[in-house]
Amino acid sequence: MNTIHLHEVGPRDGLQVEKKSVPLEEKIRWIQSSAEAGIDVIQVGSFVHPEKVPQMADTDQLFRHFAENKPAGATLSGLVLNARGLERGLACGVEMFCMGVSASETHSRKNTGMSSSEAQAVILPMANQALAAGKKVQASVQSAFGCGFEGPIDPQRVLTLVKAYLEAGIRNISLADTAGHAQPHQVTELFRSIRALDPTV
Repeated sequence: MNTIHLHEVGPRDGLQVEKKSVPLEEKIRWIQSSAEAGIDVIQVGSFVHPEKVPQMADTDQLFRHFAENKPAGATLSGLVLNARGLERGLACGVEMFCMGVSASETHSRKNTGMSSSEAQAVILPMANQALAAGKKVQASVQSAFGCGFEGPIDPQRVLTLVKAYLEAGIRNISLADTAGHAQPHQVTELFRSIRALDPTV
């Protein structure tokens, strides 16, 4: 690895559980400031149902604003969970679509109502649709280093999901330490195993 890219997810992950809504203008200012600070990728929001996650209700508006006022040097990403979210993101100018599958069966079922393999079967066509539309895609494996529900995760579960991404032509793959369980040696070993699958990743 010769280059480090910073992907800031605060405007989405940092706000989605807050009870008090942040005004649109304030979010715009935060995102613009992050871009001016040199952040490479900024996750503007997620395309979820506004009644379930009120903080993300203005995600479409944010992307439309930045489609007309593009921050120099920054790529703007959006999290999508299903085909409807992808449709919304394509309509409002998302540059990079982030989507993922959990390596934890419990986490996957709580988040999506599907097993890990079922969720990936939904994600892969979405990723291909976004790529065909000329968009960037980042596919993640959530709970890659451990799960808050299940504890340790078998690395082979992570590698199986990564292999499916690679076979689908997805090259930008993220391993998410969803529950904060990662240890340095564990990270090194998992990335070494992934490079063994495909040294060009």
